[in-house]
Amino acid sequence: MDYVFGSVLKSFQGIKECIVSYDIACQWFVNLRHRVNSDWPEDLKPPKNLAITPAIPAFHHPGHGQKKHKEYDPKLV
Repeated sequence: MDYVFGSVLKSFQGIKECIVSYDIACQWFVNLRHRVNSDWPEDLKPPKNLAITPAIPAFHHPGHGQKKHKEYDPKLV
């Protein structure tokens, strides 16, 4: 997922904000910045000032049954 995400971001040069809707965004996003800084090749890294906001699609939300997942609700992003 990291490689696909980084590759897609390269197509959108100059964006300042990105909302990522992904069914496991709550898990994938946790250490994203660390992985970007330590594992991604330089030509794939997004700008450091790019605001990336994760969102979990509404149909997947109830399946979590976890508290504090409102922060990933696309209606509230």
